[in-house]
Amino acid sequence: MDDTLLRLRARALDCLSEGVSVTEIDTGLIVYANPAVDRLFGYEPGGLTGRQVAEQSAYPPEENRELVSELIRQLQEHGEWAGEWFNRRKDGTPFYTYARIATIELDGHKYAVCVQEDITQRRLEALDELLPTLSGVLDVREVFERVSAIARKVVPHDMMSLPLLTEDKQSIILYAIAGSTIRFPEKIPLRTTSCC
Repeated sequence: MDDTLLRLRARALDCLSEGVSVTEIDTGLIVYANPAVDRLFGYEPGGLTGRQVAEQSAYPPEENRELVSELIRQLQEHGEWAGEWFNRRKDGTPFYTYARIATIELDGHKYAVCVQEDITQRRLEALDELLPTLSGVLDVREVFERVSAIARKVVPHDMMSLPLLTEDKQSIILYAIAGSTIRFPEKIPLRTTSCC
């Protein structure tokens, strides 16, 4: 193959906004990572090359082994796999990607070529869109009343509430009170007292 064409292909891969990596299937070593996948995982350019692909997974070890075994089975049977994967950046931050993986063979070695993009924000937006729908279908007060009734059999009480502290720790949000007809959630500011 012409040297110019090889350089052109390498430059094209390096310019993609999607992360592209190539992993040797037998060893699990990443043999190529474009700059986008290095950035995606929080590494300097070239930082993923030579690392084990399993280091990037955020799944618990046993679950990861099962998922990787299934993925490899899919690659062996069909030559490709596509789906979501739970990853971990270099700093330990978990995130989700949508990955498309295909196998290639070169000089007797099998490789997995993976193209992936971060979908964490897309998943959060979908969840934000789903929650109002669920809250309309699932009445928190009704569920809480049932839980309270069951708890009352175990631990006698007159009233039970479901408060959560806000992120800024300045208020609590009351989501439900057993037996109450007040519309929830209700935000209640916490009083701060100064000492001395």
